[in-house]
Amino acid sequence: MSTARLPDILEPPIHPNHRAFFHSIVFGGITVYIGAQVWKDLQIRRIERIAVGGRHWSFNEFADIAIIIASSSVVLHLVLDGFTPKGLNII
Repeated sequence: MSTARLPDILEPPIHPNHRAFFHSIVFGGITVYIGAQVWKDLQIRRIERIAVGGRHWSFNEFADIAIIIASSSVVLHLVLDGFTPKGLNII
């Protein structure tokens, strides 16, 4: 199952006005913020790994990449929903 479906899993499209918080600009902003913080964490881990001569990625680096991909897919879902006639809510 794709994480891009997360907003529709949390707020199933059972009626035309199903979009609430998880289909909002605020939720998108929170998701972007989380992705950006994880990106910074990934860069720090990479620098530390290279500084000590490590070649292989750690589990945490893989987890960071998974979180970045997941948050990006959720934001893409919200961007695409924003172009529909119903659009997105602010909150």
